[in-house]
Amino acid sequence: MAAQDCKRFDFDPILQAHVIAGPDLLRQALRHPDLGVRPPDQPLPPALQGRRFGAIYGQWLRMREDPARNAERQALEQALTALDRRVLQAEAQHQARLALSQSWEAWQWSSLPASLAAMLGVPMSSAADQASLRQQLQALAQALRPEAGPRELDAADQACEALTQGLGRQGPAPLWRGLSLPNWDAAAQAIGLLWQSHEAGAGLLGQALLAGAGHEAELLRLAQSPGVIQHTRRWALHDCRLGDSYLPRGTALLLRLACEPAEPGAGLSFGHGRHQCPGQELALLMAQATLGVARQALAQGIAPPSWQGHHALAHARVPRLADRADRAESLVLADAKLPTERAPTPSTTAQESRP
Repeated sequence: MAAQDCKRFDFDPILQAHVIAGPDLLRQALRHPDLGVRPPDQPLPPALQGRRFGAIYGQWLRMREDPARNAERQALEQALTALDRRVLQAEAQHQARLALSQSWEAWQWSSLPASLAAMLGVPMSSAADQASLRQQLQALAQALRPEAGPRELDAADQACEALTQGLGRQGPAPLWRGLSLPNWDAAAQAIGLLWQSHEAGAGLLGQALLAGAGHEAELLRLAQSPGVIQHTRRWALHDCRLGDSYLPRGTALLLRLACEPAEPGAGLSFGHGRHQCPGQELALLMAQATLGVARQALAQGIAPPSWQGHHALAHARVPRLADRADRAESLVLADAKLPTERAPTPSTTAQESRP
């Protein structure tokens, strides 16, 4: 982002928001106790009121500031910490191979959400399962757009229903089983995890593949500068101060995360303070495994993707990857050399062992 676009604190009359930039002020805003992710009198987007997606969206931990949610937050963090990294890595490799057998676009968009979904017991045994998951997450994204109408909102409700019904249906589902929460709360947080892996995961994989990154330090650098998530919003929940500025209750802020300097370990795309992403380590682990599959396929002769610019998304920078014309021929050669077996897993179903 150009330097002239990174003023520290300025009011944008078009956005009707104060634009915040600069590392110190951004960190102050992200950890400020009186700045929330939703307007003070609007816990849900108006279009989601009374809808199934609205009920789930309102349960997502990043949308709620009240201390009563601390137990849920702790349960989610414990479930993520307890997840066996070797099992997750093997699942990510399997899902990446499955997606790459379809297209580079499928690899970019399906690999990470499908890996998490499998850990949550959602059936992910085929390319059709992956495509269905992607369609469901896209339905949620469409419903959150300002121009969403009844068709998009109905599709999001149906997607939430399908995702909820799929949780714990197949395999040991260690992440689903590890969520020590009532089923409704666990389902809402599980869908929240899948949602967070959707655009952010596609952006990270696309950027990393184009840049030739693969090691954790390289991935973290790409996730930070300029980062997949370009900006986020906050609202003053009460009259408060940020730096030298007074913010009346309801003041809207736009935090330009892309203005953050490229300092190792200092980026904000994974959040900061109480909004620090608890799944950062797992996201980077899955991305490494997924990129390893891509590098292996490229070494075996599969045609690399072509870059077609970026998707037109409101807050994320996601490269658009497309297959080259010669991919089909190269895929035949690569498929003959790539392993396709899946890591063995216990046969016990998650539904039998969920608390």
